[in-house]
Amino acid sequence: MADVSITPESILEKLKEKGAKLVCPSCGGKDLGIAPGFGNLMLQNKIDGNVSINSPYVPAVYTVCNKCGAMTPHAVAVLGILNQQ
Repeated sequence: MADVSITPESILEKLKEKGAKLVCPSCGGKDLGIAPGFGNLMLQNKIDGNVSINSPYVPAVYTVCNKCGAMTPHAVAVLGILNQQ
């Protein structure tokens, strides 16, 4: 079941609490939103051209610049919004 208490607004508020500047790293824009949903950043222990399917990953939310489209990941565990049921 989805956690309805996690909204784009609450994610932006958590980022601000953690000291995030909420400025686009590409264009300097200040109109940032939150991508709809969560992603996973896959971690690899070596760079050899192979992809390990069972590698660890970091669940992330993404801020999205509404001016240039740049996306920046943020680890949900650090933000305290990781669903650990």
